[in-house]
Amino acid sequence: MNIVQKRPARISQETEMLMLLAGGALATDLVFFLTPNSILLSTVVGVGLTMTMYPKATSKFASTISWVYRRCRWAGVLFSLVSILYLLNFFAAPAQAQFLNQTETWMVSVFPQADAFAPLIFNAIRLLIVLFVIFKAYQAVQAARNDEEWSTLVKIPLIILVLVAITDITVGFITGA
Repeated sequence: MNIVQKRPARISQETEMLMLLAGGALATDLVFFLTPNSILLSTVVGVGLTMTMYPKATSKFASTISWVYRRCRWAGVLFSLVSILYLLNFFAAPAQAQFLNQTETWMVSVFPQADAFAPLIFNAIRLLIVLFVIFKAYQAVQAARNDEEWSTLVKIPLIILVLVAITDITVGFITGA
């Protein structure tokens, strides 16, 4: 029997650049808008990145956690339940888009007549961006299930999200918000 070992897939330069830009946007968010949500998000991203970069150390850590869960069954379940409830309580807030808020505030303050019209326009823009990202994510998942090329489907939404984030930060600098 012939065993064929697959080589790990190489990430293209465009994908690496987009990942670096997204990391830079997250770091910028941490520096300029230090909130508990951004700190928790960067911690989750950092733990996920560490887990993918060091799989051997991660497996040792996971086996240690598994040992603790097997040893103290109810304590582990209780700890997991309390942790999940804490995170749900921490993130419990009305759903609202976090991008282009400064631009909308500036627009309403500069043009008082646009008080009723500006939120409608900016909410429509937010809705279109979110729907586009959801649609492309769905296409990428379907392509991955069918063993097709999915990375090209993900590049355009990533570019758009990075551009929206950069635009939002730049407009915040320009308008002084």
